[in-house]
Amino acid sequence: MNIFKNKFFLLGNLAFLLIAIPVVLYFVKNQTSTRGSAAPTTTLSFIDPSLTPDQCDSTQKSRLVLNPGQNIVATVQLSLKWDKSKFDIDFAPNKTAFPQTLKGPEQTTNGMTITLNTGSEITNAISTTTDVGTVTIKPIAPTGGTVIKLEIDPIGTKVYALSEQEEATNVYNAASSSSLQISIVAKACTDTAPSPTTGTTAPSPTVPAITSAPTAPQATPTVGASNQSPLCINLATSTSSGSAPFAVTFTTTGRDSDGTLSKATFNFGNGAQQDVVTGLGVASGSAQISYTYTSGGTFNATSVFTDNRGAVSAVCSKQIVASGAFATIAPTATPTTAPIATSIPTATPTIAPSGSIGMTVGIIGGILLVVVAGIFLLAL
Repeated sequence: MNIFKNKFFLLGNLAFLLIAIPVVLYFVKNQTSTRGSAAPTTTLSFIDPSLTPDQCDSTQKSRLVLNPGQNIVATVQLSLKWDKSKFDIDFAPNKTAFPQTLKGPEQTTNGMTITLNTGSEITNAISTTTDVGTVTIKPIAPTGGTVIKLEIDPIGTKVYALSEQEEATNVYNAASSSSLQISIVAKACTDTAPSPTTGTTAPSPTVPAITSAPTAPQATPTVGASNQSPLCINLATSTSSGSAPFAVTFTTTGRDSDGTLSKATFNFGNGAQQDVVTGLGVASGSAQISYTYTSGGTFNATSVFTDNRGAVSAVCSKQIVASGAFATIAPTATPTTAPIATSIPTATPTIAPSGSIGMTVGIIGGILLVVVAGIFLLAL
């Protein structure tokens, strides 16, 4: 007996195809959607949740770590907040994991912001726990034991992941982060040198001497006063963009409230650095230097001042864009709220659009149904 003349066999196979094709389409679509979606499971945390500097001139460091969760992270927009009257904070990005600085660091009234990116190569995107950078904390004024907090701002901080969506998705989960802040307990600045000296010399018969009277009060505030860090007020440039090679003249301005400025240090953003002392040695002044950029790229140039007692100011920064054969990014085209990750996901080779898979399976299923229907009609 010819098996194709068996109506039950043909009807059974037709029913199997009608059930199997929708089931296959459902699972394929669901798998594609899962692989291409981005969920808010990425967290940021400090490795050292509590630091205790005990002197005004001491510094401590803490690592900021990114846990991507189920995402593949390309961009981190970091916002930190702290009391600038009590502490000076310096953030050094992990250049190995985040070779591109899209924006900043920018100082705000109560903190700083910086936007980092893993680069144009999709293979550099982060899928495992990775250091974002190192935070250096230096007390600049006594707090009397009060706890001061360095916080990750949950509103200004955003993390963008690769996905098949056209728009970048913020996947940062502030509520689930293991640590959003770092507590710093700063004791009063140590000032033990003048105490025994002043106590023993007070009743000395040299007090009524006219010749020694003016010199005693001059020495007292100098020894007992704590050194205040100098301020970097501004960093100006003759130009902020050009075609490499081209020269840029940098001029930085600063002041010191309780001493003099001893040197200005310029960092040109490409690994080159130079100190300038000309024009300094004063409480308020400026330093100038010229530097030639020989290759293309985007560079975050900075300047800091050092005073006559070794204290270092916060950073002044200026972005320099050099076009050339080796230029890799154009940061002016990247908005703050949707960093470079908006264009990267479309190049992901492993995520196939769900529409194309559904269409392909649908066409194959349609062809199979036509063939089966033809065989069924011939058999009848």
